Amino acid sequence: MGQKSFKYHIPKKLFFLLFICLVPLLTTGQNNHWEIGVSGGGSTYFGDVASTSGFALEPAKSGFGFFLKKELAPFFSLKTSFLSTSLTGDDYLYPDNVDRLNRGFFFDTKVVEVALSTEWEPFKKKDDHRFSPTVFLGPAVFIIDPEANFDRNKLDGIKEGIIQDQTTDYPRTFFGFIGGAGFNLRLTSGFYLNASAGLRVPFTDYLDGISAAANPEQDDWYGAALVSLSYRMSRKDDDGDGIVNKKDRCPEVAGVLAFEGCPDTDLDGIEDLVDECPLEPGVPELFGCPDSDGDGITDKSDRCPVEAGSPLNHGCPYKDSDGDGIDDMQDECPFVAGTEALKGCPEIDTDGDGILDDDDACPEIFGVTIFNGCPDSDGDGIEDSKDDCPDQFGLYEHKGCPPPLSPREIAGLINSRHIYYENGKYYPVSNQLLDEVADFLKEHSSFKVKFNGYSDAGGKRDTNKYISRKRAKNCYYYLTEKGISSSRVSYYGYGERDPVATNKTEAGRRLNRRVEIYLYE
Repeated sequence: MGQKSFKYHIPKKLFFLLFICLVPLLTTGQNNHWEIGVSGGGSTYFGDVASTSGFALEPAKSGFGFFLKKELAPFFSLKTSFLSTSLTGDDYLYPDNVDRLNRGFFFDTKVVEVALSTEWEPFKKKDDHRFSPTVFLGPAVFIIDPEANFDRNKLDGIKEGIIQDQTTDYPRTFFGFIGGAGFNLRLTSGFYLNASAGLRVPFTDYLDGISAAANPEQDDWYGAALVSLSYRMSRKDDDGDGIVNKKDRCPEVAGVLAFEGCPDTDLDGIEDLVDECPLEPGVPELFGCPDSDGDGITDKSDRCPVEAGSPLNHGCPYKDSDGDGIDDMQDECPFVAGTEALKGCPEIDTDGDGILDDDDACPEIFGVTIFNGCPDSDGDGIEDSKDDCPDQFGLYEHKGCPPPLSPREIAGLINSRHIYYENGKYYPVSNQLLDEVADFLKEHSSFKVKFNGYSDAGGKRDTNKYISRKRAKNCYYYLTEKGISSSRVSYYGYGERDPVATNKTEAGRRLNRRVEIYLYE
């Protein structure tokens, strides 16, 4: 058959094995739990006689083991584990590969694995956490007993490697590591179910008993999937702070070791029982209360908790921000200079009329003293609120309005305005002026009107005189149509005579094309 025989030796790594087993026993803690359990599952091999087409779980072999675990923190444990399993592989399981069929290797290997691994439960915070994912990793020692069979080989090129594998006394104990992931499920108080899957990587290519005859440059390894049942041993710790009730001064409230299990909620190094501010980090001198500005006054009693000050000033510094000689603590307007009479606030005159707002009947409008700060815009001695003409100087008897104009004064104002023409037509605004003339004549029957037409010097003299007379005549017709008797209206044309502006510019010529109004008695 050509099978290898297994020779038992006392492992040179015996001390390391003992160390792995004893490490959990050497750890200490207040109430870090011990846990012991048994495991069962299966393992599958990856190496020279495994599938080359991808990740395959067949063929798989059963295994069993046990472990001892010590909790170092609620989410971190140290675990010593023992696993006994076997591995197998056969080239004939891959009939589609002609080279594998011609090679015909097969093997069976017994494996004993002793590991020291760290187990991390990242989401676990308390022992009563029902479901908790786990990740584990650690060093291990592997003791193997391979039985390889080369009798079915038909390939000449690997015979030398076969002879070497059959005659070489390879080591049977190897270092390596294990790693993987799983979960813990709490069944009842103290009992847990664990499922895990991971890799086992011994640093050897001899896991299958085949090395030189196959691929000596690539190590073999295997995977294992296990289900474990365990019991967690712990002493009573009602508050779950890791300190057993027997040594816990505050067994019903989670605390810290420094205070024998009593809490320090704000982590200021002062036990809550003597901390007057247990929710805020403070200083021992103030019985655990904070003093942000370091002035010796607790923040809760300090009116200026971020500025060092005197106890006589309630913890605030003496300060006069606006320079008005009044301390900010007594100053109701600390950033605006004021007077002592107004408690540090300024005398305000919003409208700038020299009358303070408190005494100003119109504080937002510039006014005069005689009217308590209210305005007299036209200066006629009549307050705007009582002045019917606040923008015109007037008389009291006319309610602040100026006296009415006489007919001659009105006529003089109308006579000062003219009617202007452009392209043979007068401006539309001229209709309004002619309406005013008509209204005036209707109200004052003793008056008559004369229209004097003028032109610019742009044409012949006779033509200009004709045009100017026609323009004046148009005004005549407008008034008669408004009901003014023709006996009260006359018109004349003077051509380019009496210009009011130069005829050398367009602007000047525009002013010269006009009809002047003359109202008279």
